Amino acid sequence: MTNFSRALMLKEGRSDPGEAQGPPTQREADAYTAPEVVQGAPAGPDADVFSFGTVALYTLTAEEPPAEPGAAAARAAALAGEDPAPLGSLAIGRPVVAACLATEPSQRPDLSAVYQDLLPAAS
Repeated sequence: MTNFSRALMLKEGRSDPGEAQGPPTQREADAYTAPEVVQGAPAGPDADVFSFGTVALYTLTAEEPPAEPGAAAARAAALAGEDPAPLGSLAIGRPVVAACLATEPSQRPDLSAVYQDLLPAAS
């Protein structure tokens, strides 16, 4: 999607945001990465679910994920209803995204469960 967006921008005569802003920093990239992977564990399907949840959260709220250490736990707690203020704008998919952002990999759903949970919201 990124390359397509850049190609479209260039076709329309707009500047390429990648050139102006540069690639993401490691800290920015870590905001989309499962906490266990940031700490050195190997990536697996559970980490993919976490990253999907982060992208879904950004897509649904238009808010960049915080890049501070421990931000994953804060996002998960907020989505679980413990601190709803930062994510008050998330109405669709809140429980699914919260499950994806669980700090414990074993507590995250698999992608087929995420798909099944989100399917009704798409119709």
